[in-house]
Amino acid sequence: MAMTKHPPNTILLGGGLPGGEGGHTIVNEYVAGVQITPGMLIEFYTTGSTTKLRPHASASETVTPMVALEKLIHNKTVDDPYHVNELVLAAHLRPGSTFWGLLPSGQDISAGEFMQSNGNGMLKSASATTAAANVARFQALESVGAVTVTTRVRVLVI
Repeated sequence: MAMTKHPPNTILLGGGLPGGEGGHTIVNEYVAGVQITPGMLIEFYTTGSTTKLRPHASASETVTPMVALEKLIHNKTVDDPYHVNELVLAAHLRPGSTFWGLLPSGQDISAGEFMQSNGNGMLKSASATTAAANVARFQALESVGAVTVTTRVRVLVI
């Protein structure tokens, strides 16, 4: 009997200590500077004297593994974005953590493949150059094949 693999419908999949404690630092005191979709890699930036969050903006730099989570407290799903000036629930991830990330159209990802930031909060396949430069901080945990629309993928932080 084959098991059907269903979408997890949550961003944070695992990686903490047994029992779920201590694996991630969760923050929710920063607002979105632009629209952010749960599952995006995000980063801090300063505008004027205010620190805000935005999708990770560089494909060529090392990313601090921080991901936007769904708005559980508001009974929202992984498909409900954060709007400008809305508080963002985010997790700082550690190596071994797993999450449900986003791939843009044009990617072809296989299980075990190394990935890096795409420069827009999503992930992409890592090149040999970026993998050698330690920019590839993620690994696909499943194959999704050729992507023609934004698609979610289970991701390991390495």
